[in-house]
Amino acid sequence: MAGSARMLDELPHGVDELSTSELDEEVPGAVGGWSRERAAGRATCRGRGLAFAAIAIFAAVLLAATMRRMGSAATRGIASGGDLVSLQAASAADHKLMDVAWRAWVKSKTGHRRQVTITAADPERVKVHYDGFPSLFDEWIDRDSDRIVRVATPASSLTTTLTTSTVTTTTETTTTRTSSTSTFTTTTATTTTSTSTTTPRRYTSVFCFTLARSDNHELALVRLQLEKSIGLFDCDGQMVFSDVQTWLSQGPTFMQLQGRSQPMLIETVPVPANLHDVKANPLAKWTNVKDYMECWDRLIADGRYKWHDWVAKVDPDTVFLPGRLRDRLRTAPEDSGNGFYYHTCKWAPRKCVHTVNVQRDGYPDWGFQIAGTSKDQFHVRPTCDDSTSKGKYCRRMGWGSGEHVIENQDGHKVYAGNCCTDHETVKNVLSKCPQQQTESPESGMSGALELLSRKAVDVYATNYRLCKENGYGNDVGEEFFMQACMKLLRATSLHGTELLSDTYCGGVPNDCSTAEVAFHPFKTTEDYMGCVAKAVLNLKVPELHDDLLHTQQADG
Repeated sequence: MAGSARMLDELPHGVDELSTSELDEEVPGAVGGWSRERAAGRATCRGRGLAFAAIAIFAAVLLAATMRRMGSAATRGIASGGDLVSLQAASAADHKLMDVAWRAWVKSKTGHRRQVTITAADPERVKVHYDGFPSLFDEWIDRDSDRIVRVATPASSLTTTLTTSTVTTTTETTTTRTSSTSTFTTTTATTTTSTSTTTPRRYTSVFCFTLARSDNHELALVRLQLEKSIGLFDCDGQMVFSDVQTWLSQGPTFMQLQGRSQPMLIETVPVPANLHDVKANPLAKWTNVKDYMECWDRLIADGRYKWHDWVAKVDPDTVFLPGRLRDRLRTAPEDSGNGFYYHTCKWAPRKCVHTVNVQRDGYPDWGFQIAGTSKDQFHVRPTCDDSTSKGKYCRRMGWGSGEHVIENQDGHKVYAGNCCTDHETVKNVLSKCPQQQTESPESGMSGALELLSRKAVDVYATNYRLCKENGYGNDVGEEFFMQACMKLLRATSLHGTELLSDTYCGGVPNDCSTAEVAFHPFKTTEDYMGCVAKAVLNLKVPELHDDLLHTQQADG
């Protein structure tokens, strides 16, 4: 739960093994989240406007972009159980014509109407996918079944067409004989056959969670995401863990449940994590396996992840765009075997705290500390910077052509030096890297964005003790532990380094105008929303939101 008051929705046709304390038939497709309200005005605490004072310069354009890709405020409130006006009452003829990518209203086995997409068909039956629910609940229904209430032909934007060509070459040899010679004639014929296959654009449901410290910026960032309905709270379900139980929503949220208004206070889920150790030992935050195993234990015990296709663990300071991720995940393999997980980091580094000592001619040495990876190297940039206020001041006072810049091996600025009249060089770097895992030049998991399929989480839930006994103890990063665990449990890794722009993975996340689904890190609310604004302004990146399943021309 995002808090102890989170309500659970019912499954399309019942799953006995799930422990659900309350089933809410008023919210047909909620799949476990207060933030997925099913009619405009169901929940009153969601902040619809993206206009905010800290980045007022972006407000008008940001709102226009958001309205363009997410739909109007009225449409935004409709989800998997909402109205689809194009659906017509099903006739016997409609039942016979139904084909892949058609939409329909179907009575679920629990007796409630659900919106479905037809994913396969034969002369006698159709296979239906319950929109907003994982494929676990797909089922075959007879074409003449009275459970099919309404039908609609598909809009072209809700389907994907794949055309393949097959070339067949036939060779024929003819032999003619005379009394003294033989003549061979060869004839070759080539036939090209094109096959066009149409498949429905399926909705991919994502359950998200994070662990937020209570004594720094992390809770403020999570509360911002709740207020603006972004990040974690644009997922189909979410849980927010913390070392304390505290508020996320400012006051109760009122939802209409079974004809009456019921208040809910959105809070964190407490876990026995001693996150305050970070004050005494800043390096402790990177040897955090035990803390995150507590989160995984509670997520599995909660059980709602089973209602979704994928589970995403994100850091509180990760700018995360679930709409983009859903669109990317449409091409992921069908969940099978021991499940799948993504490599979201270009390589698997150890995180470190570097103390950089700078020599300044004629003055005492000075230095600074910075977080990074074991790959980092630092030097003073050959050219001076006069674009900053300090650089302009240095130039104006005649103290050189600007200020010195200390940058890393990728050319990214990490710190500002003194005016350029003083000669400065990096004297030495002292690094403390608490994580004891073996580094690899190959891609791996990033803690900023971890993606596991539902079956991968199921396998972890059954066999996690094997991972606890892998010999790493607590002196590794939680992302490395989970990556090693997935490999041990024979889950299949997928390439996904294009999904994340992360400073710790060689990315340049301060741009945020590129096509990734997540950017990390942004540790202040102003910087966080500035990144959101830049990302939303990029209208070329496709997104998939649950509302778009209910429009005839969804271009997400």
